[in-house]
Amino acid sequence: MFRKTTLLGLIVATVTCLGLALPVVPAAAALTQTIAAPAGSGAVPPPSAYGCNANVCIGIDGSGTTVVDIYAQVQNPYSHSVMTTGTITDNGTVIHTFPAINLGVGGTDTQTWGSPSFKFKSGDKVCAHYSGISGVPCETIG
Repeated sequence: MFRKTTLLGLIVATVTCLGLALPVVPAAAALTQTIAAPAGSGAVPPPSAYGCNANVCIGIDGSGTTVVDIYAQVQNPYSHSVMTTGTITDNGTVIHTFPAINLGVGGTDTQTWGSPSFKFKSGDKVCAHYSGISGVPCETIG
């Protein structure tokens, strides 16, 4: 579900993914600017790039080719619990594997790769994938 809102005078789209309304940054602006929260507001700034595909979402914080954090969010779409392992890929090559998690029926989890030491290049396609779960969202660096 998409919704248009105004944030600090800018038009920002939001998408409801895994039950959360999150901002969507246009692909052309991916990883070029992070909108800071007002001082003292206690609000968390939105990710630099964020996208969902089926039951998986990816968020990337950073600017240009400097990536600060990558996180992946997954939801169990099945009527039984499932053990799954998440991976982050760069141009199709696995560059990070998250610890395996067990998701209960309808359960969600978010895993974060903080301060990745990987050297990204402009144009790199970074994706999240969870074994046995449909959806592979990707974002482009740069």
